[in-house]
Amino acid sequence: MAAHVLPNAPAVRLAGRLTARLAVLAALLWPIAVCARQGPPATPEDLARVTAVGLESLATWARGTGIVADFRVMRVTVDGVGTAHVRVQQYYQDIPVFGGEAIAHVGADGRPAVPTDGLVRGLKVDVVARVDRGDAVRTALAAAGRADQPPGGIPADLWVLRRDGADRLVYRVQVPMTADARLGKPVVFVDAHDGRVVWQFDDLQTGGLR
Repeated sequence: MAAHVLPNAPAVRLAGRLTARLAVLAALLWPIAVCARQGPPATPEDLARVTAVGLESLATWARGTGIVADFRVMRVTVDGVGTAHVRVQQYYQDIPVFGGEAIAHVGADGRPAVPTDGLVRGLKVDVVARVDRGDAVRTALAAAGRADQPPGGIPADLWVLRRDGADRLVYRVQVPMTADARLGKPVVFVDAHDGRVVWQFDDLQTGGLR
């Protein structure tokens, strides 16, 4: 598989309720990455065209199913038979939704197919954080058994997470590996409202859930 990465490509933001015309305009921004299994690399014009068709079909499908969501293009892939797959990340009030993704499919003939739907429906959560990011990192380090590790430089970004039937605003804290691989590579979700640990997993063992 030959991979072609488009540098400095901005994320594309698209509301599920946007008109088809706005979807096409939004799609003219380049997607993040493109991979092709065979054949010549896709041109920027090809990518803009299939991305526009994919986003337009996704917006139409979302309206028809009553889904209200914002999308940002993650990447576009073109498989061996020429079908393009436009993968988008779901956002809620400018915050990414953990596990919320969809894929629009566009055939080699330019016709869209039914999208792959992994969107989270009916979200309702306050997106104003009340817990300091640094405090969330320290909580995550303690939960991961790394309380003595300095919190500086550890990635912690806001996400919307649905867990056990409840929607929460959380910090996703990605605790880096140390020289002792037995400690793993924990990812800890800390509630951004009350500071409690909501969920955690070892990214080293899972190979990454995203």
